[in-house]
This record gives sequence, structure tokens and C-alpha cells, in this order.
Amino acid sequence: MRHSVIALLLALTMSAGAGAAQTPAVLLQAASHQQTVAGNLDSAIALYRRAAGDRRADRATAARALVGVGRAYETMGSAEARRASERVVRESGDQPAHADVARTRLATLAAKDRPAHDG
Repeated sequence: MRHSVIALLLALTMSAGAGAAQTPAVLLQAASHQQTVAGNLDSAIALYRRAAGDRRADRATAARALVGVGRAYETMGSAEARRASERVVRESGDQPAHADVARTRLATLAAKDRPAHDG
């Protein structure tokens, strides 16, 4: 497993150094790895943002990348999580699965913001 991860990262580094453009799908995969395996949330966010902003990305890929941005920020405890999820809902309404995930994340964040009642 570790060798395949190293090979993937080496391939990404070499292709970037050679001037070859990384596809949005490769960027998403690298971002997910940075988030879930390496725990490098800043790097994951940067890669997700690159994937979302890539002109070659279809609407579903861009929405998936923005959901990833929101999840990474949520893990960090950052208020940017809310903004990222709001952006998915606003810009990706034609991608119901991703918009629904963003709405769920927004509801979860709102619930965390509400003060607990001593009932």
C-alpha cells in the first residue's frame, strides 16, 4: 500500500514538473489521499480547489471537489466549512447528490452552533 501511494505521489510530482496538466479526477484522488491518509488538510483543500476550478472538470466533479473542501474545513473546525457547503448548494443545484450532502453538512453545522438546552 505504501509503495503504491509513493508511486502515485511521485507520478503526480513528475507530471507537474514536466508541465503536464493533471486531470480533475487525478486531483480529486490526490486530494482525498491527502485528507484521509496523510491527514494534510491544507494540501487536500488546495487540491480540491484546483479540481473544482479546472475548466475541464464536469459539473459533478466540480461539486464533488467543493464538498471535499467543505469536509476538510469541517475537520479543521473552520467557519469556511459553512461557506464551502453553501457554495455547493448555490452553484451545484443540478447535482442533487452533492447538493444534498452539502445541505446535510449545513444542518449538522447549524446543530453544533445551537446552544444545548438544559431541559
